[in-house]
Order: sequence, then structure tokens, then C-alpha cells
Amino acid sequence: MTGSTPKRTALIWMLALAGLVLAGLMASMLGRSAPATQAAIGDQLRPDLVTLPPSGLSISNAKRKTKDLRFAYSAENRGAGVLELTWKSEDCDGDGVVSNDRTATQRIYKDFNGDGYFTRGTDTAYDTQKVGCFVFHPKHHHWHLENFARYELRDLTGALVGTTDKVSFCITDSVRTKPQLDGSPTSKYFATCSRDGDQGLSIGWTDTYGAQLEGQAITLDSSAAGTFCLVEAADPLNHIAESNDSNNVTGIQVTISGTTATPGGSC
Repeated sequence: MTGSTPKRTALIWMLALAGLVLAGLMASMLGRSAPATQAAIGDQLRPDLVTLPPSGLSISNAKRKTKDLRFAYSAENRGAGVLELTWKSEDCDGDGVVSNDRTATQRIYKDFNGDGYFTRGTDTAYDTQKVGCFVFHPKHHHWHLENFARYELRDLTGALVGTTDKVSFCITDSVRTKPQLDGSPTSKYFATCSRDGDQGLSIGWTDTYGAQLEGQAITLDSSAAGTFCLVEAADPLNHIAESNDSNNVTGIQVTISGTTATPGGSC
């Protein structure tokens, strides 16, 4: 092999860089980041929860001393693995009562054939880890995973204006938003949140909580006005094993004036 000239070396690097850029672009178009390493048999196939921008903003209860900023929340699974949560009947919250809660455990499936994504019935081996408690939600009339989301409203200096208590979720497949992802099932797998049922979010599916539901509001002083940053986060306590935690939080600007809430750009 002959030695490389400086021009030849530069050309090789340019071609290599172009290949990396093209791979990243292709992966971006598919809704998934380019893999850092080749998939291998036995690798964990983790979900990737992505918080989508809030929608459906409005102001309610404006005639009281306080008013509510209402909004919808959506978490999408863009990972190579399913988010699957099962339960164990035990006293999870330490109140001495077994019947009112369940320990929630995540199943993290392993890649059986090295194809890099989860296939139900093929990838059957899994690791487990505890992720918190399932509790009965009396206003929604089904079981929720505690601490699945958190919402904050901050002014443009970053100061906290309002927040929610811990937000629990019945995690189900609501809408198939990324059908192009490998391993995305054509029909919903997680559909109910019963006392003795599993919860979760399939690859390429999104769970959306509408603005009208209990818990989807931040209570503010009735005089609150101006432009703020509404921040939403999935898995704020980092209990769930994911392939990427950096996209769990999103925020948009919201301008509040009287009884209106107008969304703006990201913040």
C-alpha cells in the first residue's frame, strides 16, 4: 500500500465525515438517534421517553381568587425497547396496608437475536428494577404509577411561579405517533390500568393526558399575568431505565393575559 498524500488524507476524512452526517440525518428522519455501537445479542432494549411540547392551553376558574393554567401532556417512546411495568402485591408506601398500592417493577427486555429492537414473543428474557408504586386514583377510577411526570411554571428569570404535586399516570398506548420505528406494533398493547394489570408504552406510541383531566393544571394567583415558561418532565425522579434521559424535559413560553393563555416558542 502506498503512502497517502495530504490531499488524499483530507479527502478520506471528508468522505468519512459525510458518511457520519448522512447516517445521523437518516436516523433523525426515522425519529431515532444514530446507534453508538452495533446491536449485540443480550443487549438491554430500553425505552426512550420523550416529552412532547404541551398543548391545549387554557385558563379556567378565573372568577375565583386563583386561576388554573390547564394543558395536555404527552410522553412518546422513541426507544428500541418497550416500557413495560408489572406489579407485586405488597405495602409499597409504608402505610401498613397492602390492598391500596402495588410495587411497580420495570421489565427491561434483552435482545435475543441482535436485531437492535424489541419484538414481543421473540425477546423474552429480561432484567427487572423497582420504579415506585402503583396506587388507585379515585378521580380517574383506575391505577396510576406515582411520580411519572412533573409540571412547573417559571418566569423568564427562572424563578418558580407555580408547580404541581407529584403527578401520577395510568400509562397506556394512546396514539401511534412513530410507526416508522423498528418494533412499533400496529395496534396498542397497553390499553387498561386495572389493579392487577401491567402498564406501559410500546415503541412508537404516545401516552397523552388531556388538559381537561384531573392533575393537568397549575394553580396561580388570579392576578398572574405576563410571559412564563411552562416546563414538563417525564420520570422526574429518574426511576425508569431509559436509553436517553436528556429528552425527558421540554418547555414552551406561555403568555397569560386575563382568561387567555397563548403558547409561544420553546424556552
